Amino acid sequence: MILKTLKLTIKNYLKDAGFSEGEFLLDDKEKSYIEVFFLTSDAIKYIVDDVLVSDYKDILEIKEYKYGNGNITAIITFK
Repeated sequence: MILKTLKLTIKNYLKDAGFSEGEFLLDDKEKSYIEVFFLTSDAIKYIVDDVLVSDYKDILEIKEYKYGNGNITAIITFK
C-alpha cells in the first residue's frame, strides 16, 4: 500500500513540476523505493533541486543514480 501511495505522490509531484506522463517511466519493482527514468538527464537535476523548494520537500527524498552504462535516474522514497 505504501508503494502505491508513493507512486501516486510521485506522479502528482511530477505533474505539479510540469512533466507530462510521456516524459518519464516509474519503475516500482523494488519494495522500498521507486526509480524514475526520464528522457533527458537535465530533468533529474531539475527535480532533485526543485523538490527542496516545493511542497513535497517534507514528503519525498530524491537522489540521483548513475548506472555503469551512463544512464541517470532518480531514486525516490518517502522521508
